Amino acid sequence: MNSPKRFSPSPTVLSSNSNSNGNSNGISNSIKKPSDALLSRSRTMSNMTLSTLINERPKDQRWGNRVEFVLSLIGYAVGVGNVWRFSYYCQKNGGGAFLFPYLIMLFVLGIPLYFMELQMGKVAQIGPLQAMYRLVPALGGVGGSIIITLLFIIYYYNMLISYSFFYLFSSFQDPPAWGNVYCGVNLTAPTTNFSLSQVACKNFSSNFFYYTSVTLASDDLAAFGQFNWKLFLCIIGSWVLLYVCTFRGIKSSGKVVYFTVLFPYVVLVILFFRAVTLPGAGTGLEHLFVPDTEKLYNPQVWLEAGTQIFYSLGLGLGCNIILASHLDPNTNVIGDGIFVAFVNSGTSIFASIIVFSILGYQAELVGTSVKDIVAGPGLIFVAFASALLQMPLSPLWSILFFIMLILLGLDSQFSAVESVVQAAYVIPKANKLPTPVMTLIICLAFLVLSIFFAFGNGGYIFQLLDQFSGSFSIFLVVFFEVVGVAWVYGVRKLLTYKIGDGGKTNRLTRFLERKSIQRWWILFWQIMWIFVAPTIMIVIFIGSLVIDFIHPLKYTVYRAYKDFLIPYPAWGFVLAAGIVISTILPIPIILCVKFKLQWLRDLKNFVLRRKRSTPIKNDSNEDHFVGVSDSVRLVEGEKHSDES
Repeated sequence: MNSPKRFSPSPTVLSSNSNSNGNSNGISNSIKKPSDALLSRSRTMSNMTLSTLINERPKDQRWGNRVEFVLSLIGYAVGVGNVWRFSYYCQKNGGGAFLFPYLIMLFVLGIPLYFMELQMGKVAQIGPLQAMYRLVPALGGVGGSIIITLLFIIYYYNMLISYSFFYLFSSFQDPPAWGNVYCGVNLTAPTTNFSLSQVACKNFSSNFFYYTSVTLASDDLAAFGQFNWKLFLCIIGSWVLLYVCTFRGIKSSGKVVYFTVLFPYVVLVILFFRAVTLPGAGTGLEHLFVPDTEKLYNPQVWLEAGTQIFYSLGLGLGCNIILASHLDPNTNVIGDGIFVAFVNSGTSIFASIIVFSILGYQAELVGTSVKDIVAGPGLIFVAFASALLQMPLSPLWSILFFIMLILLGLDSQFSAVESVVQAAYVIPKANKLPTPVMTLIICLAFLVLSIFFAFGNGGYIFQLLDQFSGSFSIFLVVFFEVVGVAWVYGVRKLLTYKIGDGGKTNRLTRFLERKSIQRWWILFWQIMWIFVAPTIMIVIFIGSLVIDFIHPLKYTVYRAYKDFLIPYPAWGFVLAAGIVISTILPIPIILCVKFKLQWLRDLKNFVLRRKRSTPIKNDSNEDHFVGVSDSVRLVEGEKHSDES
């Protein structure tokens, strides 16, 4: 993305009102002393620089219209996680018992922080790498942490699109490829599996297909195993498609979102009417909406509800900031923020109705309970794929479902890739590269690194990155964002920021600008950002650390036709620790550098003051002081100017 135009004041700015005789009119008429002229010139240039820098942003860096902005926000927020991660937490934490804390966290944590990030982007008018530095320089390292975290997430998240491509191409046959591994006309299962029922065999075949055809799973994380060239072709296809959608920045992605955001909802509606009419759907919906009240007393349920809000709204990843930075700085984003937050959570609940209806159908066929069905990423590529096999016209439903997953994944990648591309322009001489070339270089680099996912341990690397790359850094990034905005930059300053006369305003903006309303409006956000949000985040962060310490994270391996959990090896935890440290390290580094520089400046000023106050005896025994103060110099300079 091209950098914003910089304002270069004309040499005639200050003299435009002067006549040929040297006299001046207007403001310049009152300027007589050089110091007054300098002060007036400084103020004029400062005001003009601020307004011109923001208002002269190139048109190709602005949204074509407000609809593109809202659709891009929805596309980024609504992703594959809305289908499997939200459903997984519901399944794990008692269905309705998870919905209640989730909705509470949405109002007290999600919407306030989401609105804050949109407001930050709108005010800063720049990407996440420099946004926090522009608002609070001492916390400029937050931008570095965001970009490093995004690099890891873009790297592994694109594999969900690649896996979906693999399943999509495997769906163009009847039955789909994962239903013809052990079940069907080519039944070649080991003798131990011949006694399986048809339904159980299909479940077994979906699991077998995922580990032996899609990932070619090796024995553990350390073993590379075989190279899957079919999966690598899908990886290439996913990166090519992502590049085509983002190579011109928001000028291309802003148009693509009309299809990539709206079409998944068409597929969801079609799947909804099919899923709720399946036998056993009521059992799944009962598990989703009827709460297990005992779960409400479990702190982990509340912790995971807060965690899901962070993941669902994409907080702490800078994408909300960069999307809002392309708005006019006078735009009111509170309405858009609340609308997108409700759409995002509503989509999660709507998608979970489909998922639990199909899981209830599958549980009835197998003769088990919904809570015993496999969860996590396997919820999509194993359990859901198995359920699709047992539906009439299974290839049709499979094609629609995996096209939907591809589009959901692409939407979430658009703004993430754009954030990285814009951050890359801080590299010396990189700003000479056009946006398509810079995007191509970044996508090619990710493509080359993604070759590791095509090996047998690629699925295990995916699990490690999913568990560690954004878990801790996201909380710390948002925590420092809210501390910097609320405690340093100022809530009132952020909310009342305006350029010029404010431009066109809508009814909501005019209502909030009333003095009687604005006072309470600012007070509400001061309470939420200064006290409520930081307190909840500290509790969630500490609680997550305690849980991870008591129950160390494990990963799923596949051996002897079974998948089970094993602990990470020692070097795996070292690698995970390196990932976590690298994502949060820029924050303390920049903080220390800023304080060190300030400490050195204070020390220098102290030494200079001591020198200036040190008396020196001359030959006539008269006291003189080393140096002359700036104020004395300025007065003497002004006297000299007046005399001349």
